[in-house]
Amino acid sequence: MTTLSPLLIALIVTFVLSRGMLRWAPRLGLLDTPTARKPHAHKVPVGGPALVLGVLAGWGASVLIAQTGASLELGSWILGALLVA
Repeated sequence: MTTLSPLLIALIVTFVLSRGMLRWAPRLGLLDTPTARKPHAHKVPVGGPALVLGVLAGWGASVLIAQTGASLELGSWILGALLVA
């Protein structure tokens, strides 16, 4: 069960936050506007922040479950992913 716990935590956090983004995104101005390259006809909420936070929650849970400190290399990968996101 300990190997599935980070996956379940990431799944639950991503699900809850993505549902919340439907409500919060218009208030925060996080809407994707349609262009010629995008298939949607009206502004839609973005889901990227929910996905990034869900992945970070799963990563944090796996570090806590393994009870090991995060290495500098792993931390740099996470920081790079956050900058790209």
